[in-house]
Amino acid sequence: MDRFAIFVDAGYLLSQSVHILSSKASRKRNELTISDPKGLIDLLVNEAKTSLNNANLLRIYWYDGVKTGLTTEHKRMIEVDDVQLRAGTINGKGQQKGVDSLIVTDLVELATNHAISDALLLTGDSDLAVGISIAQKKGVRVAVMGIEAPSIGVFHNQSFEVTSVADRVIRIGDVALSPFLLYVPTPLPALTSNATISSSTGSSSASPAAALSAVKKTPISAYTPLTDDQLSALASTYLLENPTLSKANALSTTNGIVYDVDKKFIHAVYSKVLRALSPNEKHKARLALRSVLPD
Repeated sequence: MDRFAIFVDAGYLLSQSVHILSSKASRKRNELTISDPKGLIDLLVNEAKTSLNNANLLRIYWYDGVKTGLTTEHKRMIEVDDVQLRAGTINGKGQQKGVDSLIVTDLVELATNHAISDALLLTGDSDLAVGISIAQKKGVRVAVMGIEAPSIGVFHNQSFEVTSVADRVIRIGDVALSPFLLYVPTPLPALTSNATISSSTGSSSASPAAALSAVKKTPISAYTPLTDDQLSALASTYLLENPTLSKANALSTTNGIVYDVDKKFIHAVYSKVLRALSPNEKHKARLALRSVLPD
């Protein structure tokens, strides 16, 4: 049967993704939200179609550990068409167990029954190499997908056994994943207060040193939108911490902030306010940074 299936080790996908989207600040899955499950699945399906040159999808198998019951994330994922959840377990250390054996069993069974001609595995575990080899002997072509962002020092974290036995190796990173995933750092207890940076110390007219002092000493409420003055203070703080930045090396020819600078700046703001920014706050933060960049 000329169809393909996708096998997703959710533990690998989400761990790698949060490491990238947090700019290496976190490996905690609970700090990553799948904001658009259908968009994420569509991305994987389109990548598989292109790499395998096969347009006929059987289904997507989503493998994840389940502790006491399905989470909201699990329920949202299985509501997406053609997605089937395959549940492993979670041990006392929070590690998922049984996922690898489920993937191998499903892959080999589909290959044996001639249900698929192609497979895409999103995984990094060396234990799957044997299953890949068996499926290949039964005529299935197997591609392996990895998640990486070399520009910030996050590599695919896949075993050589898996990548060497695969027929094809695909890599995707934050540019592809960020529209569908959201890094949300765990707020500190202090953020439940209503304290904010005062407009007098956080205004755009304050010195960078004063702005830095205000941001460091006063937590920003997780429930109050950032003001323009606070965003100006955060931009001034970032410039103070990165004195080599200028319009020449931080802005593109279209006056937008270049990708690497933008990613580091937004993460720096995350680390100061200890929560994710809304799209509007991100937009205003970028405007604030552009306004303080020297020529």
